[in-house]
Amino acid sequence: MVVEIKLFELQKNYTLRSFMDQVKYVGIVDFDALYKMMTQWFIERDYDFYEGMYKDKPPELELDWVAKRKVNDFYQYKFEIYFHLWDIREVDVIKDGVKKKMIETRMMIQFSPILRIDWQDRWTGNWFIKTMFKFYTENVIKREIELKYADTLWYHFYNLQGKVKDCLGMETGGNAY
Repeated sequence: MVVEIKLFELQKNYTLRSFMDQVKYVGIVDFDALYKMMTQWFIERDYDFYEGMYKDKPPELELDWVAKRKVNDFYQYKFEIYFHLWDIREVDVIKDGVKKKMIETRMMIQFSPILRIDWQDRWTGNWFIKTMFKFYTENVIKREIELKYADTLWYHFYNLQGKVKDCLGMETGGNAY
């Protein structure tokens, strides 16, 4: 029985949750560099990465990404990332003495880190197995899930978000960790 725990649903305060899972940016972006940095980030950390949707209707662009990584036979990390760019306009920028094509846009990147439990669906069966699985995850290994696996996924997300902010040149770039 596959259980998906979305990390931002664990947050009690909705207003806190609503802005932590996304990056909004308005300005000039080297989108090729951002795209390459993010895909490289997933590859370096052994995530299976694929692009689910690429919808380009100028001056708008939408992307859907999914990245999964096996932690062990019971746990799996999953990232769902959604890009939405509006008012895309190509501009020529001189950066470090080199003329480069970039885009001027409004952009939103939405992150959804998910911890998948029993991702191979081994606890499937009759009501007894489902009841034992629920008892096991909610009572026996609850602290292990929260402190070992969900916490690690949270720091993976926080690291990626910091790298994105650095690549965009935002003042809030980087992170405390």
